[in-house]
Amino acid sequence: MKALFSGDKIPNGLIIGILSFAVFLGLLLAIKNQLENLPYWLESQKATALLALIPNVLLIRVYFINRKADRTGRGILVVTFVAMLAIFLFLK
Repeated sequence: MKALFSGDKIPNGLIIGILSFAVFLGLLLAIKNQLENLPYWLESQKATALLALIPNVLLIRVYFINRKADRTGRGILVVTFVAMLAIFLFLK
């Protein structure tokens, strides 16, 4: 697991981006199912999916600026961009 976070390769960034998006989306959906009264803007699937992209944006900053791992940051950026595009095209 340590090798996944230490290497500066695009596939590492793709894996990290997909995992962080999936885990955070699962957490948001679990929390959303437990709450009865939601704000009107949080009831849509699009808003929940877009909120799940926030950790990816933070990870992009960490890998580009703090760790100087440009290739891993690019992988996370690709996952974030593709997920955002899919959210806007396919979710209502």
